[in-house]
Amino acid sequence: MDMNRGDAADGTEQNDQTIRGIDMKSFGSFALAALIAAALTKVAVAGGVIPLDTTGPRPTAQLTIADAPSVTVIFDSGAGGAVLGSDIGQRHSLPNEGIVHIGSPGSSRTIQAQLSRLPTARLGDADVSGARVVVGDLGIPLPGISGVMSPNLFAGSLVRFELPKSRVVVAAKSPATIPAAPAHPYSGAHPLPSIEVDVAGVKFSAHMDTGSGRGFSLPLEVADRVSLSAPLTPTKPAKMAGGERKAFLSRINGVVRAGPITLTNPEVTFIERLEYANVGFSILKDYVLVLDPAEKRSWLIKE
Repeated sequence: MDMNRGDAADGTEQNDQTIRGIDMKSFGSFALAALIAAALTKVAVAGGVIPLDTTGPRPTAQLTIADAPSVTVIFDSGAGGAVLGSDIGQRHSLPNEGIVHIGSPGSSRTIQAQLSRLPTARLGDADVSGARVVVGDLGIPLPGISGVMSPNLFAGSLVRFELPKSRVVVAAKSPATIPAAPAHPYSGAHPLPSIEVDVAGVKFSAHMDTGSGRGFSLPLEVADRVSLSAPLTPTKPAKMAGGERKAFLSRINGVVRAGPITLTNPEVTFIERLEYANVGFSILKDYVLVLDPAEKRSWLIKE
């Protein structure tokens, strides 16, 4: 994140930030993932259950602002911060606390948005009052979706994506709630929940991304490093902040392993200039993903 802070011509303070890491992924394949620096979020009070709708390509939850009717948001483990559409900002007169520019890794193009803060608000039963959010044009068609929420809203707690039970549990961090299994450290320039993936003998670091509607994805640039059982076939481009990127389908010739996950000859999507491998919601939905945003570590559990 590049940050330049100064004063506007009218004497008001500007907060002009370029945030590398918002990844606007195509509707129907990749979800919108807001990979915004955790510094933009507020540590919320621990406690609360967030019911999820897991019937679609990515999990959604209900966000209630003040006493208004709730709106539907994606709850994205691969989002570094929260993003709401411009219409939500206008409807609730959310304050403008500065200008931000958001862009995808590998792209020089950005989208302008504003930094803001929620008033009294709840995500499911979890309190998110006062949380920092980015408000702007979501940039791609996401019918019925008003924004993206991040586990970093609860940076002082454990965030348990109990996906087989269609819920997220926000719990106080203690020896009793921390999983006994070894943790996986976050990785990346904007650290995100990650796990080592063995792709038929070739190892990669992969983001665990509930906001991705795809299953398993790899950078196009590594296609010649893994064993494939079929040639690359063009598919719909991945739409990201700053433009589209070419995408191709194939199938791994062998076994893919990631923690408790074992996939035999799985389909894989190769995306140009994708910075990391990605394990998406269609795979993660059978597992429990536990996140500790403050200490940047995660656990993937089969219960």
